Amino acid sequence: SANWVVAYLSITAARCVAVSILPDFTLLKERIRLRTRKMLEAGWVEECRQALAQGLENTPTAWQALGYRDIAEFLRQGEPGGQEALQELLANRTIQYARRQLTWFRHQHPGATPIPVNDFSGDVAGRIHDEILKELHL
Repeated sequence: SANWVVAYLSITAARCVAVSILPDFTLLKERIRLRTRKMLEAGWVEECRQALAQGLENTPTAWQALGYRDIAEFLRQGEPGGQEALQELLANRTIQYARRQLTWFRHQHPGATPIPVNDFSGDVAGRIHDEILKELHL
């Protein structure tokens, strides 16, 4: 019934908290660098080359995906500096993007309770879950 829905929403709204999961930035940078290296090892440059051949530059949304524009420019310029230079560029751009995302989130949700994540070992989801329950006083 409509009364049950209103009652349910009132109860759940009273137990709602805003949280932000904030990874340690040094750790986040390390993970970004590792992930970038793994993506390149798995064939990201070749994937980009194929996507360019199929018209990636004519697809505005896909063309905005992190890394593809940089890889395309790297290929056009004859791969200056080799894979290591490309890996550094891609990782640095992704780190800059992550920093902007964290800044945006802090400004958009200033009342959110931060949940710091200082390592990704063990049961990260369980630790986050426990922090949320603590915030809800459950």
